[in-house]
This record gives sequence, C-alpha cells and structure tokens, in this order.
Amino acid sequence: MAIRHALEELIREAERRVGYQHVYSPILGKRELYEMSEHWAHYREDMFTPLDLGSEQLLVRPSLCLSSSR
Repeated sequence: MAIRHALEELIREAERRVGYQHVYSPILGKRELYEMSEHWAHYREDMFTPLDLGSEQLLVRPSLCLSSSR
C-alpha cells in the first residue's frame, strides 16, 4: 500500500505541475441530465433503477463521461 500511495502521489504531483486539476464527481445524477445527453434513450436497459427523491429521479452514474456530467 505504501508503494502504491507513493506512486499515486508522484503522478498527482506531475499532473498538478502541468495544470491538471483533480475533481470528484457525484455518484448520483439527475435522470433529466441523462435524458438531455441521450444516454437514457440508449442505455436505460443497462442502468440501475432510478431512485425517487421527491419530484426528481436520481441515477447511480455508470460512467463519468463529459456528456453525463453537464
């Protein structure tokens, strides 16, 4: 674990030097975002069932591609 951590930190430092910024994306996304990106129409059969949260439905994000994180 110590070796892995050291290698990850070396990589993160190299990425920061060239301007890379690390971000964390939420693991849940609104269903409407998947509809806007057309992911819902193409992939809904393979996605988890939406979670009802009041008037919204949330989905576990199967990927972190740009179009699903608008």
